Amino acid sequence: MSFQLPDPSTPFGERVARRLRDERLIWLTTVDAKGMPQPTPVWFLWDEATLTFLIYSRADAKRLKHLEQNHRIALNFDGNGSGGDIIVITGEVEVSEVDPPADRLPTYVEKYRDFIARRYATVLSGLMTTKAMGTCPQCMSACPQTPAFSTAGWDCRTDSISAG
Repeated sequence: MSFQLPDPSTPFGERVARRLRDERLIWLTTVDAKGMPQPTPVWFLWDEATLTFLIYSRADAKRLKHLEQNHRIALNFDGNGSGGDIIVITGEVEVSEVDPPADRLPTYVEKYRDFIARRYATVLSGLMTTKAMGTCPQCMSACPQTPAFSTAGWDCRTDSISAG
């Protein structure tokens, strides 16, 4: 079965497509060794052509240990404050050895350049060691799950590039 986004001609499908394209933060939830969900806001890139996310992580991030034990994740966008406009995507993650470091990926640098400059007064280059991770999304319960691919993001709580 292949993954398919909701029909973009519907109001819900248009919102999903717009948020995947325009949002800067998505919540990544992994599960720790004790079975406790661990949500983290992350920066990401959505690749519509491959239906994958790209999320970066510090090499020492606890999320990587969680994902060694359990590759399943959930990604979600914040709601509208009234219980609506909630988008949840589930899937599996894999560490990518082929994606470039965050500072070598022009689309990633462009998407987050202003935030990095305001917060850190520096460019991304040489910021930290990262590992790219991938997830093949499953959007809502009606969408079929597909095999895992690659996925990107920034962890605002820990000031680190993160992926899981």
